[in-house]
Amino acid sequence: MDEYLLAQHSELEWVHWWFSGRRLILAEVLDRWLRGKTDLELLDVGCGAGTMLEVLRRYGRVSGMDTAEDAVRYCRNRFPELEISVGRVPESLPLPGSLDVVTAFDVIEHIREADRALSGIHNVLAPGGMFVCTVPAYRWLWGPHDDLNHHCRRYTRAELVRDLEKAGFTVEWASYFNTLLLLLAILIRLGRKLFRVERAGRSDFDVGITVANKPLCRIFAAERFVLRFLRLPAGLSVVAVARRA
Repeated sequence: MDEYLLAQHSELEWVHWWFSGRRLILAEVLDRWLRGKTDLELLDVGCGAGTMLEVLRRYGRVSGMDTAEDAVRYCRNRFPELEISVGRVPESLPLPGSLDVVTAFDVIEHIREADRALSGIHNVLAPGGMFVCTVPAYRWLWGPHDDLNHHCRRYTRAELVRDLEKAGFTVEWASYFNTLLLLLAILIRLGRKLFRVERAGRSDFDVGITVANKPLCRIFAAERFVLRFLRLPAGLSVVAVARRA
């Protein structure tokens, strides 16, 4: 991730509607699978500014890992009681079978050898351990934001499930999300291409926090109630819950 984008993300992850809405959705997903658990060993890879560490710590002893030293420094300052380390997947993962839960929220798409990363995560989980991940959806939505983030790929739901299964996981549940805003995103991307709007070097988060921030967060986060009962058929992102047998 570019240095400018890292600084932007650290500031925005706690307040921007997209991050806040995603956090509420993922908290709902995690609670569905981990409710009542308080003694688990958890690792959040690609922890960024640490917003999901706050959610994960309710289920046990959580640690974080990120490739960016600045992100790790930020998390250590915010969570001095947690173990946060600089490292890469799979090279820096702990001992095989040592974790109950690994999470990777918008991380796998950054890793060129994703198959090795997924196999490494599978290996570090104890039998019955759980892996929860999110990835951006659809190659045809590729834009400057993906280039700036150094993404290697975007996924369909079927592609993510396939890659998880190839790594040895049993996928228990997977769905698209950020569905309500998909049409808006399509119109924006098509408009940029049609009118040749140049946004090289610009992130999709290059907007200030405006009066629309809270309404957009509520719209996005409302999907968590739908996801309790069904899988959404399309969306800007994919979320999956997988297990090591």
